[in-house]
Amino acid sequence: MAEILSVLTAADSVRVARTRDPEAIGRLLAPGQPLEPLLEAATALREEGHGGRVAYSPTASFPLTAQGRHSCEHCTFVPPRQHGAPAYMPVAQVLHQARQAAAVGCREALLTLGDQPERRCPVARDELLDLGSGTTEEYLANVAGRVLAETGLLPHAHTGALGRDELALLRTVSASQGLLLGRVRTCDRLPDQGEARRWGVDERPEARLAPRSSTHGARAPSFLTAEDGRQDGRQDGRPRRRCLAGALATIQLAGELRVPFTTGLLLDAGDTLDERAQMIAVLAELVQQEHVQALVVQRRRAGPGTRTVAACEPGIEELLRAAAVVRLAAGPQANVQAGPDLGAADAGLLLRAGVNDWGAVPPAAVEEQSSPAGPWTLLGRLEAATRAAGCQLVARLCVYPEYVRDYDRALRWLHPGVLRHVLAASDGEGLARQDGWWPSGRRPAPVPFAPVSFAPVSFAPAPIRADVRAVLGRAEDGQTLDEAEVELLFRARGEETQALARLADAVRCEVNGDLVTYVVNGEVSYTDVCGSGCRRRAAGDGGQPEDPRGWPRPATLGELVERAREVVTRGATEVRMHGGIGPGCTGDCHVELCSAVKAAVPEPHLHAFSPFAVHQGAATAERTLPEQLALLKRAGLGSLLGTAEEVLDDRVRRHLCPDELTTRQWVELVAEAHRQGLPTTSTIMFGRLEGPESWARHLVVLRELQARTGGITEFVPLPFVQLQGPKVRKGQARQGPTWEEIVKMHAVARLALRGWIDNIQVSRVQHGLDGCAEILRAGANDLGGVLMQERVAGAAGAGRGREVRPARLHELIRSVGRVPAERTTLYAIRQVFEPEQQG
Repeated sequence: MAEILSVLTAADSVRVARTRDPEAIGRLLAPGQPLEPLLEAATALREEGHGGRVAYSPTASFPLTAQGRHSCEHCTFVPPRQHGAPAYMPVAQVLHQARQAAAVGCREALLTLGDQPERRCPVARDELLDLGSGTTEEYLANVAGRVLAETGLLPHAHTGALGRDELALLRTVSASQGLLLGRVRTCDRLPDQGEARRWGVDERPEARLAPRSSTHGARAPSFLTAEDGRQDGRQDGRPRRRCLAGALATIQLAGELRVPFTTGLLLDAGDTLDERAQMIAVLAELVQQEHVQALVVQRRRAGPGTRTVAACEPGIEELLRAAAVVRLAAGPQANVQAGPDLGAADAGLLLRAGVNDWGAVPPAAVEEQSSPAGPWTLLGRLEAATRAAGCQLVARLCVYPEYVRDYDRALRWLHPGVLRHVLAASDGEGLARQDGWWPSGRRPAPVPFAPVSFAPVSFAPAPIRADVRAVLGRAEDGQTLDEAEVELLFRARGEETQALARLADAVRCEVNGDLVTYVVNGEVSYTDVCGSGCRRRAAGDGGQPEDPRGWPRPATLGELVERAREVVTRGATEVRMHGGIGPGCTGDCHVELCSAVKAAVPEPHLHAFSPFAVHQGAATAERTLPEQLALLKRAGLGSLLGTAEEVLDDRVRRHLCPDELTTRQWVELVAEAHRQGLPTTSTIMFGRLEGPESWARHLVVLRELQARTGGITEFVPLPFVQLQGPKVRKGQARQGPTWEEIVKMHAVARLALRGWIDNIQVSRVQHGLDGCAEILRAGANDLGGVLMQERVAGAAGAGRGREVRPARLHELIRSVGRVPAERTTLYAIRQVFEPEQQG
């Protein structure tokens, strides 16, 4: 076997590692095994599972206590206690530093501590009592809860072994937890007295890893035999393999309690290959469990004044071998993390060894405060190494995106009190939100499509990932993108978003020319009261008792007709009518309203009612949908609104609007409207619970519908306005889309809907005029309407103004080098405003 292993190819290395046999893994780790095949195989698996992405967590670290109940002879974690020095980091100090860290971009609070110092030190016991806690773990939970509630940083509790009650308590205040298994011996060898390092008492496996206050039996790895499990230990006191089952109990309990958990391997100078191999085999089986989110491969550095100071640290080759074999044994989907304690060149080698995560890294502003070497000491070095490897660096949260981007999974794995903060800090992919822009704010749009860069400008930009480049090439050739390709474009970042926006703008120019259109319209809102129970937005939820705005009074028919007459007198060619699904809003009322408005002002186009309103109206009038649509058309309705369709993906619709239409019902109703000659707009409200997968599904549904009927006039992305949204107030939604997600939504829609829906509108109320200017450079060709008497977006908290005069729109359009044109509701051009007609 040894001779065969010495000439293993990359494919052979994968096959051997996936057996998870400790003996075979040990031979892969041996210095005689060629390194290059391991790196080649590990790189291929990393790219298969994670593409060209490498993640890190913007982190501030808080060592709550450096004391423990046992001393350690090979590290400096438990230093001699100085007289008068506090045993615990004061809460006020933690909160002060946490607020500073949050202000400069941190998302994670890494909370570390020693093991029960109160059992050794009377001063620690007294301090805990003064702090209102009985144990160190209670103090940790108290600090984590306050950090979460008062700063928004997501706590990651990195502790020793814990029991069920302690794990459950921490789950209510932390997004994830962790425990490294690097010091655990998985064989029956103990270091001899003369070796450079010795265990502290707390490192004996039965002492360190048997969880307190729990008798739960952990599931032992498959390679442990029954004989191993029955052995109680040797007469000389040296533990045998039976201790490994106890070592896994804490991690197993975390799975039962649904705690996202990080574990891993700590390489020591005194480790044997057999010990490392057995631990890698353990980790490879652990990561198959749903709650183990990442495996860390880290080397212990020699501490001054310890027994290991004269010992040789594990070298870079040992680290590379360990990381590569962990990747091969754990598989392509596993998150393999390595501590960034290396130079840029060595960090690049770690990427070749299958690492896809740099772990906890302070943002530049934090690092600059603590390091005299300058702001690029760590994060900039990793940025350079990642880009040099052709990969894309992305920021994540301490809980990995796999637990966040799917809302059903997030509900299972995160406590509701923690989930609200995780959603607030995340984007549509479950990664860390990267900008401070919200649709409801008054901040100007960020620099268009600029990638987040942490490194000096001398570093070469990362190339666009090969799969993204291929999809952009297909889109440039005018080919129809499938759903998976559309989803991939929604996952573009940085330079990829720039390329996506440029291509979308080129396609816009080819299809629409330089005209940017708008319609002169006015809104008539017939009620703000809504009883649909969707609870997803502020507009239309005034009928709920919990809403502080109370119960608005529905307008009378005479008042609505007068509002319509007013906007037409001011020049509106379109009257847009909508309202909530409120008391008395029956199908007969809708027909009566259309008839009354058309009788008073017959000239303008009547654009009214969402598909759900039509459905509800037909039900209340006891008519079929075709009958209701026919009556509305005869009463003067010219086209239907496309609003309130949310996201056409039933996986998230059941959370966003459970009492409304399913995707199939919505499509059938709109198709029937098109058959009866009633065109519709189409929209998407995005930035709450859904992400790229749902966005792609939505666009494909619209494209397939348009291919059947041809009745959709335009596509309008509507970013979720979070300020007054009831789901945000309850902690059940994100803070709306990021600016980059807004750019991508318009640009991807331009490419995915090309030839089917060629009018892409940017909503002025949510984006503001400055934002509209940037989106016009990313594929949009329409600014919607001037919106006289607009109320709905304002009620939801949009702070971008409502009505705008045509002259201001002309100024905006010309600022981006385009030609303004007034259109009708159905996109017939009424007037083109050449330069001499400006204003």
